[in-house]
Amino acid sequence: MSSKKVAIVTGGTSGIGLATSRDLASQGFNLILGFLNDAENAAKSKEMLEKEFSTEVHTIQGDISKSETIDKYFQCLEEKFDNHLTAIVHGAGLYAPDTHSTDPSTKFTTFECYDYYQSIYPKCFIRLVERGAKYMTDGEGRIVSISSPGCNSCIPVRVDYMMPGTAKATLEYLTRHYAKFFAPRQITSNCVIPGFVKTKPWKPILEKVGDDFGKNRTPMGRWGETSDIGNVVGFLCSSKAGFLTGATIPVDGGLHLVS
Repeated sequence: MSSKKVAIVTGGTSGIGLATSRDLASQGFNLILGFLNDAENAAKSKEMLEKEFSTEVHTIQGDISKSETIDKYFQCLEEKFDNHLTAIVHGAGLYAPDTHSTDPSTKFTTFECYDYYQSIYPKCFIRLVERGAKYMTDGEGRIVSISSPGCNSCIPVRVDYMMPGTAKATLEYLTRHYAKFFAPRQITSNCVIPGFVKTKPWKPILEKVGDDFGKNRTPMGRWGETSDIGNVVGFLCSSKAGFLTGATIPVDGGLHLVS
């Protein structure tokens, strides 16, 4: 057991989640990292983080739409870190196969798809925060969610993103709700909205549309790196961000400025 800071990061072994984990590890955080299927990659990420930053890392496999997965996070916290939690970062995202409607008269598909996205974004977030806040010390706790463009008034609505978008819009509301609710405890809650970032899910899309797809749509003229996002999330989890709460921050190279 260590007295260092501890963070739970869903989706923390790859992509933006791994970049976040790297930044947190560089700050001296111990880590509980969630992943879904790729155990080999999770093991490599754990080994890299522990070797490079001399920190303690535990990985938890499971579907974040299920409450028993969240139970495993907190079982690890209780057994390995003496019930001490500093930060929660909910960055995991999953993609349902029936996200896009084949009916030209609607963008809605099924309530099963709708419910799945509600489970992996707002419901998971509620489970994490309602339970996790009890382990946080007043004045130290940090909560961060990861959303997507088009889910609030910063960027025009993406009609093709209806199914996950409605879930992430709720996630953004909950982030502000918890900011206000936990403000008396000096626990902060903020949301980050990445723009076009080259992560694994983009690979098959880029094979079809080409690399210019993200560059041409971003005012800064480039794709984002996972570290661009992870470094901001890391800052929000640090002591330097103690007076910043309730913010929804686009980290997108100016994408939110494009109408």
